[in-house]
Amino acid sequence: MESEQDTPFEPKPIVALDEIVINRIAAGEIIQRPANALKELIENCLDAGAKSIRVSVKDGGLKLLQIQDDGCGIRHADLPILCQRFTTSKLRTFSDLETIATYGFRGEALASISHVAHVSVLTKTKEGNCAWKANYSDGVLIPLRPGESPEPKSAAGNQGTTIIVEDLFFNVPTRRKALKSTSDEFSRILDVVTKYSIHNPSVSFMCKKAGQAAPVLSTPCLSTSAQTIRIVHGPTLAKELLHLPKTKNTQFEFEFEGWLTGANWNTKRSGGFLVFINHRLVDCPRLKKAVEALYSVILPKGTYPWVYIDLLIKPENVDVNVHPTKSEVHFLNEEEIIEAVCETVQEVLIGANSSRTYSTQPQNTVQQGSDPHHDSDPEFEEEEPREVKNLPTFGTNSGTYGGSKPSSTRIVSRSSTQQSNPAHKVRVDPTVRTLDSMFAPLNSKISTIVPPESAPIKRRRIDERVESEEGDEDENKSKANIEDDADMSEDEVEWVNEEVNTRTIDETKQKSNRERGISGGGLVRTSECRLTSIVRLRNLVKEKRHNLVSEIIKDHKFVGIVSCERTQSLIQHNTKLYLVNHAAIADELFYQLGLCQFGEIGKIRLDPPAEIKPLLKLAIVLEEDVPEERREATIQMIEQRLIERREMLDEYFSLTITEDGRIESIPLLLEGYTPDLNRLPEFLMRLGPGVDWSDEEACFESFLRELAYFYIPLPLLPSDETDATRDKERELESFQIEHVIFPALRRHLRPSKSLLKGGHITQVANLPDLYKVFESDLL
Repeated sequence: MESEQDTPFEPKPIVALDEIVINRIAAGEIIQRPANALKELIENCLDAGAKSIRVSVKDGGLKLLQIQDDGCGIRHADLPILCQRFTTSKLRTFSDLETIATYGFRGEALASISHVAHVSVLTKTKEGNCAWKANYSDGVLIPLRPGESPEPKSAAGNQGTTIIVEDLFFNVPTRRKALKSTSDEFSRILDVVTKYSIHNPSVSFMCKKAGQAAPVLSTPCLSTSAQTIRIVHGPTLAKELLHLPKTKNTQFEFEFEGWLTGANWNTKRSGGFLVFINHRLVDCPRLKKAVEALYSVILPKGTYPWVYIDLLIKPENVDVNVHPTKSEVHFLNEEEIIEAVCETVQEVLIGANSSRTYSTQPQNTVQQGSDPHHDSDPEFEEEEPREVKNLPTFGTNSGTYGGSKPSSTRIVSRSSTQQSNPAHKVRVDPTVRTLDSMFAPLNSKISTIVPPESAPIKRRRIDERVESEEGDEDENKSKANIEDDADMSEDEVEWVNEEVNTRTIDETKQKSNRERGISGGGLVRTSECRLTSIVRLRNLVKEKRHNLVSEIIKDHKFVGIVSCERTQSLIQHNTKLYLVNHAAIADELFYQLGLCQFGEIGKIRLDPPAEIKPLLKLAIVLEEDVPEERREATIQMIEQRLIERREMLDEYFSLTITEDGRIESIPLLLEGYTPDLNRLPEFLMRLGPGVDWSDEEACFESFLRELAYFYIPLPLLPSDETDATRDKERELESFQIEHVIFPALRRHLRPSKSLLKGGHITQVANLPDLYKVFESDLL
């Protein structure tokens, strides 16, 4: 019997592929993800002379991708062939490719999109009396409604074109499944809009999520590249920008210009390298590698600069038709052009090396002393860094700075500022560290969930544990003894720009905390966030910051805990003694920490993960206002709501929830501090009715408020535990309050006047007043 291997192969007939198959194969090469489709559409808008481009996205562009411009529009006669392949207004002969000056030239972008999505077009020209609306599928017109003619229909509209792409890759399920999360696709879309807005500062760009009023990105028209960079990347990067001057080369017929960061700025994330060649956003690996090699000697290992280069080459020397997505181009004299660009970049960096910026810390007297680790939030209040001039060269490890005077350090003799009157003498220093802060109590909390049957959840609302005292009626008198707040920022230093890594709180970590001591957790980095809602909330914190309360919190000396049951402690500021409600103040602290680290919050891993439903069952038992017959439905509703929003909760708040309803991690707001995990069921329960899920800004604010309430130390309520267990619990809480929370208050809190009005900070004694009463006894 003849084996299959010995069977001769029969030639198969060659047939022409169906046109639909051809078009879908071609579409898959050009439109690889929503960001590619948007790039092609933006380039069409720019070719049409648009001055305003508005992008709206739903589900990362897979469900909806809409782009609207105010360009010249599309003629009514051209609409029937608009989405057919190789139809274009920008090219007539092959030789035109040698001098092409527009983005598009092949006529494949809209055709490819129409083969993998449902496309609608609304367009109006300047001369037209009305707008025209048309629908497309597989490159041809289709009726707007079943049974109607496929011809375009007249409609109301402004000059320009609106293209709506719906259900992208609906007929290519494998491609749709291969894409990452919708949030990742939206980030890619936002990255494309950001890059084109920087290169086209005369055009107004707006990008937002569908259904939300506030845009994620918005730039004005008639701007400059530097101003646009400040808008989209923030002032921290913008103030470190160096201008790459316009340079022309007549020999090889090219010119370039751009912006780049110096040695004072770097990031651990690559991707901050923008190259436009003849106004096309392209990848140029050789140029990128050469420029980054220049930075390797001045930046820390593993970090990258931010670079934007606008390179114009004679069109005849550039081949734009080398990649389906037009992400690459080939050009003549590549080696000479890259060398010329690198030489100019090197000159700019060397010129900037004559002045390097370093963050320094002034030394103050006892009366003006502050926590040496006190940090300034650049989002809330920014301090201009001092300059140390004449640094010899990049990468120098010299201990001197070119002979410059250390003018940034202010050394004041303590004896010259001490007053002779003992009634006004400050006898404590808030910067001095106590010995007991170096020895944390044993058996600190770790990141495990206590079994439900051994961990009864105690119902403790914030209004039940905050005891209001009468506010200080003589506020003006107290304010008279506070120095002018003009020096507030002088004691603040720049927040350390380091990534917040995912952490697991375990016994090993607690041991290291005991060995090195805990003093308010690690330095907190302000995340870079361009969401308008978060920017508004951060600005609101800054606007409500109260000078008097800020002075008290920033320069206080912790005296002791009055009562863990009433959450009261004593602090001293200058010659005054204050009774404070540490739970109420910590509530504001943890809210601001969450707002500050939004999008980059650390994580506390739960091992094993905790199921949501059993935790909600524990919490709902204590909800007296929920009828028993509705409890199961309420649990289902809250669980479903959290699972549906798990991607958002993980991305923005580091609350990681699996598809089957298990919590893998919770947010870590302050290093060295772990919230009471016995309150986790109550926290999940409050996320249901306590968070406004319908509005972005209200959602973020209410979630952060609930997260802060989960973190605060609540009163110790009566229990059946033994005296030894009770004392141990009190010792652990007292340690975290004194050596973690209060140092963090000095570093990070921007308090408002509401703490005074609410009676959470009350003056109970003043040293000069005590001398008036007891001075005769002392004498």
